[in-house]
Amino acid sequence: QGGKMFGVLVVVDQHDRPGVLWGFAGMIQGKRNWPGFVPSACDQAAYDILWRTEGARVEALNAEIEAATGKERAALIEQQQGYSQALLPKLQDTYRLRNARGDTRTLEALFSPRPIPGGAGDCAAPKLLQYAHQHGLRPVALAEFWWGDPTPAGGRHHGVFYPACRGRCAKILPFMLEGIECEPPPAYGNHGVLDDAPTTVFEDEDL
Repeated sequence: QGGKMFGVLVVVDQHDRPGVLWGFAGMIQGKRNWPGFVPSACDQAAYDILWRTEGARVEALNAEIEAATGKERAALIEQQQGYSQALLPKLQDTYRLRNARGDTRTLEALFSPRPIPGGAGDCAAPKLLQYAHQHGLRPVALAEFWWGDPTPAGGRHHGVFYPACRGRCAKILPFMLEGIECEPPPAYGNHGVLDDAPTTVFEDEDL
């Protein structure tokens, strides 16, 4: 099913015994949670209630759209988009991310005044840190790597370690790492820059 970003977090418990947590970004085969991997960083019970009620209506409309044609299909698409746009902020509000001090923040608070990007909170690193903070584990070392087929744009390569993404985790991880003495994030993965990689021509806070 293509490639996926995975993460590994080395932790120690209250008795300084080491352990390892595993996580993945997004979903695998349409499932958010898999045995052996840390769960989603959201309040899963609250998320599930929303998905069983309002999410079920969106899925029902998707099925109707598949069977519809012409003006009926266009009307159903518009209706589905309205339901989806109303549901999204409710789902995003089920993410209450923690840091090592025990403080919590919503995604809205972390990204304000900008809109919350899709998939925020579902990368491997936030999932791993959320689980560690919730279970009294102290993070020691974190690595994220791409496994599987490269992305269509070629920005991710099998077996290569990558720093946290700028669009989502650059806003989330500084808060989640508060209370932990840590090194600054790497500028690049440990593979160096590929010969055919594009170069940065211009960069500012927005681009």
